[in-house]
Amino acid sequence: MKNKKGIQLSVNFIVMLIIALVVFAFGINFMYDLITKAEEIRQDVDDNTQREIEASLTGGDIVSIPINHKETKIGESVIFGLGIFNVEKTQAFTIEMSFESAYNSKTKAPISVNGEDWIISSYGPYELAKNEQKIIGLPIRVPRNIESGKTPSGVYSFNIEVKNAEGLRYGNLQKVRITVE
Repeated sequence: MKNKKGIQLSVNFIVMLIIALVVFAFGINFMYDLITKAEEIRQDVDDNTQREIEASLTGGDIVSIPINHKETKIGESVIFGLGIFNVEKTQAFTIEMSFESAYNSKTKAPISVNGEDWIISSYGPYELAKNEQKIIGLPIRVPRNIESGKTPSGVYSFNIEVKNAEGLRYGNLQKVRITVE
């Protein structure tokens, strides 16, 4: 009689263990599917930006940022896509970013901030052969706090210059703006 109860308890434990493992496996599968779908959506956005840059470059531009204004929140980052199309001989290109200005979007009053801390000021060199193009992501990180306290809401402008191996500007000066809420 005692042996029967011991075997029944062992079988119940094994059945519960199998059910727990199956539920755990379904949970892992659900999370994997959720993460995969989110990654696919993000890839679509990146692919759309890339298509816009390629269309701009094939339309005659040698330097292009088709989406030059984005909105973000304090503490977050945005990435602007920059395309370079080399129409000359093989050469190396560098990219220089600089902070231009900031103002309050409601009052239009200037904001005193060191925007140079928000960016990486120099990228490259990127060597491109004749008729080759390159797409580069340029991030801008909005900090939560600045020297004088919390980062104020407003519109922040940045300049982007592409320079060739001789240090001369290649293409037009590009400007990007972010609206921080």
